[in-house]
Amino acid sequence: MLVNFNKLKNLNIGGNLIEDEGIENIFNFYQNFYYENEEEDLNENKEIRNEDEDENENENNENNKKNNKTILNLEKIYLHNNNLTEKSIENLCEIIKNISYVNLKTNFLGNEIKKLFEKPDLNIRVLNLGNNNISFEGIYNISMFYNNNNNCSIEEIYLDDNKLNKESCVYFKEILENKNCNLKVLSLINCNIKKNLFQIFQGLNKNKSLEKLFLDNNNLFDVDIKKLNENLKKNKNLKEITLNKNNLTSQSVINLKLFFSKFKMIEKVDLNDNNLKEIDAKIIEDEIRKIKENRNENEEENEEEEEKENEEKEEEEFKEGDEGEENKNISNNNINISNNKNVKNESFSNNNNENNNYDDNNDINNDNYNNNDDYNNNNNENNENNEKKDENDVYFDNEEKEESKVE
Repeated sequence: MLVNFNKLKNLNIGGNLIEDEGIENIFNFYQNFYYENEEEDLNENKEIRNEDEDENENENNENNKKNNKTILNLEKIYLHNNNLTEKSIENLCEIIKNISYVNLKTNFLGNEIKKLFEKPDLNIRVLNLGNNNISFEGIYNISMFYNNNNNCSIEEIYLDDNKLNKESCVYFKEILENKNCNLKVLSLINCNIKKNLFQIFQGLNKNKSLEKLFLDNNNLFDVDIKKLNENLKKNKNLKEITLNKNNLTSQSVINLKLFFSKFKMIEKVDLNDNNLKEIDAKIIEDEIRKIKENRNENEEENEEEEEKENEEKEEEEFKEGDEGEENKNISNNNINISNNKNVKNESFSNNNNENNNYDDNNDINNDNYNNNDDYNNNNNENNENNEKKDENDVYFDNEEKEESKVE
């Protein structure tokens, strides 16, 4: 039977007691599968390189690494209840570090799980480490992981049935207060964290991501719920708390009511298997129902306000658009006016030039006219002189005639 492992998304081999030897076999299979794919991809790259030369070689190699970064392209792997010990941790880290969902519950990995959190390229989203003999030292390594990584992928972590002590709560507080923490679910069922539990509540004051907190079977009493109310003063994200199998009484219900009055995002509180009366459970149900109704009303009001704001913004944008068009028209008119002014100025200057030319012509004509007057005056003088000459000639002739008569 042939199986296309590239299409395999979920692998469930939990409860098979494969032990450390089984993990080693999976790791070897993973390595062989990886290198076989790598050789095939390299051959393909050689063909591509012959066509496109060496330009695309680096890009292809990077793409190959990305495509083969997870074992068989798995998204989920179940390895719970397999008697795995610290010996498997090295191979296990290479197998699971890039798988989104990892279930390692009920094994014997202990605090060596810290090696997993030493991986800088850890891409697990949901991690179940329940019942693995993890102590406060392992929680310390998780807190260091958050301190040293800006992009922490883990959103859900389950640490149920690990016998943690009061020092663990100090590290949980550090984890929750860390700015890199993006945990949405923290499960601490049956973890013996009764002492110093208030520090976890204090850590939630600065946390902006946690939505679900599971504290079942931790031998909690009414005084612990009172600490919850006293220490958890501000949190806008917490939606669900489970407090099943503890020692809570009607006094805890009073404190929870006070707690509900401060936190309007709560949707679910489980109080099964406690020392409560039926009326207590009814009170909690009614309180949560009221919170949901108020939240729905607030959401509707917010939606209406948002709609009004959007309408006002649209009207303002529309007005701004009209004003912009008017300004454009005004600016266009100004441009036309300025153009007309320029045209008028040009025509005026042309007219002035024409007038100047006309004046110049008049000056020339006047000069010519004056020259003609001078010429005419000269002619008149010449005529007068000629007339005088003629008179003299006549006179001279008369004298000649008289002389001739005498003779």
